[in-house]
Amino acid sequence: MAERTATVDLGMLGVRRRHMAALLEIDVTRARCGLRVANREGRSSVSFLAWLVKNVASSMALYPVRSATGACINVSIMVERQVDDRRIALPLLIANAATRPVEEIEAQIVLARQEPVSAASVVFSHERSPGYRLYDRLPRLLRRGLLDRALASPRRTPAAMGHAVITSVGMGGRIKGWFIPKSMHPVCIGIGAVTPKAVVMNGRIEPRQVLHMTVLADQTMVEDAPGSRWISALVRAMENGAELSIN
Repeated sequence: MAERTATVDLGMLGVRRRHMAALLEIDVTRARCGLRVANREGRSSVSFLAWLVKNVASSMALYPVRSATGACINVSIMVERQVDDRRIALPLLIANAATRPVEEIEAQIVLARQEPVSAASVVFSHERSPGYRLYDRLPRLLRRGLLDRALASPRRTPAAMGHAVITSVGMGGRIKGWFIPKSMHPVCIGIGAVTPKAVVMNGRIEPRQVLHMTVLADQTMVEDAPGSRWISALVRAMENGAELSIN
């Protein structure tokens, strides 16, 4: 379909990115319990996704990618929104996520899901702009060359698309494994299913809720050592239920 042209082009450019991949198993038992308790007691209304966005941004602020400045970390997620008579997954940019309360991030996600979007404002709608129709008619090599050049800025592009993107394509199933996404972003996080597992803790086997998560880091923008430290910090924060009021 013609409206998929830019999506396919972005995917092919993402394949060429030099991403380092980390396949992680993260114990989120403590965090999920904290979220349930907080929501049940009315102390907050926070989703797992909003909590994850906050932890990703906060940990990246400690070990920023080259395009990030201090705590100004933008995170992109996909949110299902109403476009005319259809619900379509569209990107939502959470700006300065490291400095915002997790409840504020959740409020932005909820508002985006509830607020309808005009089809004319959606890039891949049938009511495309003249610029997009021209792009659609260009030869493939020229299209991708122009797109690659437009996305080459290490500062302008993350400001518009996010320093990191979180995709939760795998959360809908119960597959005990990982999927490897492709992305133009400096950091891409693929969220799989949370499954029960028997884990050895303090010399005993205990049932735990384990999240399968893939982290891709563009090696041209995330150096190996800081990238490894960032991933370690993110895992620790998630397993400790950071950003939640847990006793």
